[in-house]
Amino acid sequence: MRHRTLAILVAAAVHGAPAAADPGTTSKEKPARLFSAEDEDAADPARVVRKVEKEVALGQKGAGRLLLVTATTTDEWGCECPPFVYSPFSTAAPEKGSAFFYPVVASGPDPASFSVGSAAGSFELVGRFDRRKMTFAEWARARKAKVRLGKHAPGSFREKQAVFAVESWCFRRAGEVGEAYKEELARMTKAGVTFCK
Repeated sequence: MRHRTLAILVAAAVHGAPAAADPGTTSKEKPARLFSAEDEDAADPARVVRKVEKEVALGQKGAGRLLLVTATTTDEWGCECPPFVYSPFSTAAPEKGSAFFYPVVASGPDPASFSVGSAAGSFELVGRFDRRKMTFAEWARARKAKVRLGKHAPGSFREKQAVFAVESWCFRRAGEVGEAYKEELARMTKAGVTFCK
C-alpha cells in the first residue's frame, strides 16, 4: 500500500452553532465548529493550538464534544508527516503545539483509504476526540492498514497524536475537479462514500 498523507482541517464550533450542511450522525446532538471562515483566531497559530488542545483535553476526560471536522489531503505537500492536520494549518504545521490527529472510523469507508488533494475537495467528519492517543503505527494497526516505518522515520510519526472517533463523514467536491482526481472520485463512489450536499 502506498503511503498516503491526508491533512485534516478541523472545523469544530466557535459558538456551538450547528453547521449548515453537516454529514449525518447517529447522535441527536448537533456538531459544533471550532473554526469557521469568519473566525479571526484561525489566522493565529497559537490561538488555534489552544482551541484544539481544549477540545482534545475534554476528549481525554471522556467529555468530548460532537464536532464537525473538515479535512483535505496533503498529497500535494511532498512531506513525510502525519496524515491529518487541523484546517488552519492546511499548508504548514506550527512549530509549537500539535497540529495533527488521527481519525478512526468504526464502520464504513475509511477516509484515509482515499488519496485526493485539496483541489478535488475536502472531507467533512463528524465525531469526537476520545481518550486515546496513538502513534502513526498504532493508528495504522487500528485501521488494519499495513504500513512500515523505517528506523529513520520523522519524529512526528513516532509522537502520539489525539484520536478523533468518527461517527459519520462525507466528501465535499471542489467546483472544478481536474483529471488527476476523477479516477479516485470514481473509486470513492464505488466504495459507497457519501458526497456532501
